[in-house]
Amino acid sequence: MRPVFSLSLWLLAGALAGLAKGASPAQAPAAKAPDFTVEVRPILSRHCFKCHGPDEQARKAKLRLDVRDEALRPAKSGSPVIAP
Repeated sequence: MRPVFSLSLWLLAGALAGLAKGASPAQAPAAKAPDFTVEVRPILSRHCFKCHGPDEQARKAKLRLDVRDEALRPAKSGSPVIAP
């Protein structure tokens, strides 16, 4: 009877150890915010600057996306055009 009890105790201890290990998973490193000039601006340049770039005459909706501060400024509705 003693070996069965001992085996059960080891199995229970192993199960509890497995649960304890799974209860607090390792945290992934925090994602680094993208660099506007290197990662965001080139995409906007290819797809958005024709209508929302530096040319004031061609700009639509008074929305300028080639300057970070302008791109992150809230619209008239109060919602951001681009969320950082």
